[in-house]
Amino acid sequence: SAGSLRGIAAAAFGTLTASGLDDMLPALRFGADIAPGGYAWMFPLGEGRANIGVGMEARAGGPGAMAALRAYAGQWRGAALDDMRAGALPITRPLPAAHVEGALVVGDAARHVNPLTGAGIGNAVRSGTLAGKVLADAAGRGDRSAQSLGKFDQLWRSENRDFHMRSLAIRRYLNGISDDDLDAAIRRLPARNAHLSVAQDLGMMTRGAA
Repeated sequence: SAGSLRGIAAAAFGTLTASGLDDMLPALRFGADIAPGGYAWMFPLGEGRANIGVGMEARAGGPGAMAALRAYAGQWRGAALDDMRAGALPITRPLPAAHVEGALVVGDAARHVNPLTGAGIGNAVRSGTLAGKVLADAAGRGDRSAQSLGKFDQLWRSENRDFHMRSLAIRRYLNGISDDDLDAAIRRLPARNAHLSVAQDLGMMTRGAA
């Protein structure tokens, strides 16, 4: 159901072969016509190829991320896609508790994905590192109780919760504005400081659209 997809993003990505890619810079494409609640990307690899993908809100009954990927790729002449893959990821609040007696939950399973950009590899590595330290300490003390392993959630929240929740607030705000307002916000990005990262660009776009 549509309710069961709340807080879930669908992503599809692959390798694009097309004319003119080698003359292009990396590109991000925002807008409800391509990726509602998300964005599309294209990163040239050379020799007429590029990594290409779409991340968007998962919506029951919609065309889906794979269809959005094909539509996005279709803007390039002679476009051909291969090595296509798709998946889902959480873009919502982290789990209230990522620990139980004897076990921890990390990475995507703990909803540690950045809810603004969908980035999750770095978050997964860091949460895994924290989990390893907590588990090693618990094993050394012979105490794998839920209370002992709760240290993991404390450490993760102290490092990441504020940033995670700000990212979620920005995403929800951007989802509520029109494409025209989004275009205007992008045009107001400061040329000197823009494009340092997707997250920073989106944060500045939020201020520009306000």
